[in-house]
Amino acid sequence: MKDGMKKGMAAKDEAFCRFISPMTDFGFKRIFGSEGGRIFLNSFLNSLLGAGISIEEYLDKEVSPDSAKEKQTIFDILCKDSTGQRFIVEMQVRRQPHFIQRSLYYMCRNITGQLKKGGKYTDIRPVVGIFFLGSEMDMDTESHVGVPRQGCINDYILTDKTGGGDDYDSFRQIYISLSRFNKAESECTGMIDKWIYTIKNMERLNEMPFKDDEELFRKLEEYAETSNMDPDQRLAYDLYVDSLRAYDRTLEYETKMASEKARREGHEEGREDGRKEEKMKIARTMLDMGFDETSVCKVTGLSRETIAQIALEQNPSAASAEQQP
Repeated sequence: MKDGMKKGMAAKDEAFCRFISPMTDFGFKRIFGSEGGRIFLNSFLNSLLGAGISIEEYLDKEVSPDSAKEKQTIFDILCKDSTGQRFIVEMQVRRQPHFIQRSLYYMCRNITGQLKKGGKYTDIRPVVGIFFLGSEMDMDTESHVGVPRQGCINDYILTDKTGGGDDYDSFRQIYISLSRFNKAESECTGMIDKWIYTIKNMERLNEMPFKDDEELFRKLEEYAETSNMDPDQRLAYDLYVDSLRAYDRTLEYETKMASEKARREGHEEGREDGRKEEKMKIARTMLDMGFDETSVCKVTGLSRETIAQIALEQNPSAASAEQQP
């Protein structure tokens, strides 16, 4: 193997593992959901929603159900700013059925969970849900009604459909479709472009982009390096990534086997249809030559009902004559 090719492959391997991947549950929570990553979460939220947001507290990501019959809610990141406004930030890499309904449920739980007995409805603070989508959702089924259909960022609030009332943005859902973000590094101008580009591509980067213009990305380069993790964290991360890769390989293998099985079954079904059609042709010829239906059944192996139906199709007038009084 040529030295240049070896160096290229080595660089590719190094680029793949130098930074923690935010497309994993572990990496996403470390970069944006830890105390050390609060500076990055603040920057991202302000670039997406406008200046003035300062995260004050990370909240418990597990919301216990009100009764044993209700579903437990677990968030990637749940936090609130200095005004009490709450933010749900989720990374959904793989397709998941009913994801829109799930995100709606998460939002509602954060509304209802704010009030305790005796609480006032006027005390309810706004909730903003931000959901990264790592792959396109299925647009053809009712289970995904409301999934973003165009653009990279889709922003939903409650609005008056008649156009005569005010919009209500205290219940806001934002979906960021990473698969639709196709800008090159040089095409990223605003801070939100830079963040989305970095999140989507970080696991393949050999150095952090935009660090010459933005000091924040220089800090991110150091914070997100796998070499800066302590041994226990690195082991946990490596095991987590390995489990994801093993899952992907298993899913790929099962998909391939299912496809081959369907192809074989379809081929066999086609062959069977062909054999039946050939028998039908023989039956029509024998009936035209005057053979009785019993003989045709014995030769072709077709049922008596099938032969009778063929005979009726070939000579419908005979059936009409039999019906005459």
